[in-house]
Amino acid sequence: MIDKNNLKSLLNTLGFQKDSTLFGNVFAKHFDKTDCALKADFEKELLIYPEGLKVNERHTCNFSANENFVVFECVHRLLEKGYKPEHLELEPKWKLGHGASGGRAEKKTLNDLKTIGDHDKQPKYHEFATILRQHNVSGRENAFDKLVNLFLCKIVDEKQNPHDLRFYWKGEYSDNYFDLIDRLQRLYKIGMDEFLGEEVTYVDNKEIDEVFSLFQGRPNAIQRKVKEHFRKQKYFTNNDFSFIDVHNERLFYQNAEILLKIVKMWQDIRLNGDQQNQFLGDMFEGFLDQGIKQSEGQFFTPMPITKFILMSLPLENWIKENEQIPKAIDYACGSGHFLTELASQIKPFVIEYKDKDIKDYYAQLYGIEKEYRLSKVAKLSAFMYSQDQINILYADALAEHERIRDEMFSLLVANPPFSVKGFLQTLPEEERNRYALSKTIETKSLSDNNSIETFFIERAKQLLASDGIAGIIVPSSILSNSNRTYIAAREILLQYFDIIAIAELGSGTFGKTGTNTVVLFLRRKTENPPPAEHYKNRVNDWFDNVKYCGKGVFDDQKPPFPDE
Repeated sequence: MIDKNNLKSLLNTLGFQKDSTLFGNVFAKHFDKTDCALKADFEKELLIYPEGLKVNERHTCNFSANENFVVFECVHRLLEKGYKPEHLELEPKWKLGHGASGGRAEKKTLNDLKTIGDHDKQPKYHEFATILRQHNVSGRENAFDKLVNLFLCKIVDEKQNPHDLRFYWKGEYSDNYFDLIDRLQRLYKIGMDEFLGEEVTYVDNKEIDEVFSLFQGRPNAIQRKVKEHFRKQKYFTNNDFSFIDVHNERLFYQNAEILLKIVKMWQDIRLNGDQQNQFLGDMFEGFLDQGIKQSEGQFFTPMPITKFILMSLPLENWIKENEQIPKAIDYACGSGHFLTELASQIKPFVIEYKDKDIKDYYAQLYGIEKEYRLSKVAKLSAFMYSQDQINILYADALAEHERIRDEMFSLLVANPPFSVKGFLQTLPEEERNRYALSKTIETKSLSDNNSIETFFIERAKQLLASDGIAGIIVPSSILSNSNRTYIAAREILLQYFDIIAIAELGSGTFGKTGTNTVVLFLRRKTENPPPAEHYKNRVNDWFDNVKYCGKGVFDDQKPPFPDE
């Protein structure tokens, strides 16, 4: 219990110091965040609150009761958290009635969260759209990006803080916008590092306080000014949760209102569970369809096409006949449609034929995505379907990667980009030289070349092991274009693959692009060396043993091959 006898000791522990600028026995503490001070006058036995803080009962401002010291210490905590004095009120007059709860802040745990159901789908779409309309948020793509960031925070929170959730608004008397954003930034940093291997710079307020704690005595004006500037730079600029452009304090509070509504929209729902939640994944797909605009060379595969391609592949045999867990890859995974659907389709076969955990199979599924934003979406999509183990690599699929080796995969399924101008300029020369197709392109043409789909064909040849299977969407022009690079790509198809089937898709498959596409169903040839290499060597041997005299006859009657 705090009383007169130990109050001074408590204040010393809390960082109060005797105020040398005042006469008497006054202890004070200055709060840099809000530029205010708490004081305790031991001579007059008064507890002095900062200007702006509303005190309804003056008897709480003296030493007459021990509970006054408790109130004083509670106010100290709130000011430490960044509350402004004008937002605090002591002994407010409550009008009691139905539902008066007192606004207590309790710890929320994973068990307090509810699972989402099919009836929640449309209301959630509508609620999100309504919030954006109410606050004139016109940038739908940016809004979806921020929603993805919040989902990532939510998943990290459920995994790391199941007994004390941080993705939660604790109420206006126990929380504030600054602390909420701090908690979200910390969760986001953890998620980006753990799930995508990306480092996010984040400086905690405590780190700044620790730096200044090295200085003895009361913080001076310079220290307070530095912290004030840090605060402005940290909060009053754009961050990973800015639904609108933020560049001053007024816009910070406008954005915080939007952010708070969206946090409340999801805080009571459990996103991550032991069982696959098909609806949660489907709902995420709905937000994805509304939130991402497709750009040049980037066309998302409609789910019916995704299902058709995967159901056309011999997945049952792929699972049943492999003693080891097979590996599969989508080397242009986008938002992860193929991977999550593949995981869903192999699950019943694993249950039927294998005595192994389905998660071990998910762990052998790989996706590569060059666009940073989509790599986040793909990983998050896997979480939404409870397929956390799927590997998403933020990388260029045409370049080498430490986790991807040649002939590593027995299944490849993808919708790689079409017609991306200048894509070769993003590859170092050493990487370009790994492709036989590079020999068909002159150096001066690198900036104009757009035959990216042909390089993905050769990349498939590199990644697939013997007898590996593939389903790849490509423009139909790859089968007829007379350009040298396309001819060479067709040679690769014939030399290294058995073409099992070709399915032609309609021109409207990928929106308004009008691009005619086909699906190539392929099997990597099993012979090593491949038959094409053997035939090529035989032809070269034949011509090496023959001299042509220019008159249509051979001047040497020796057989073209020594053993014939």
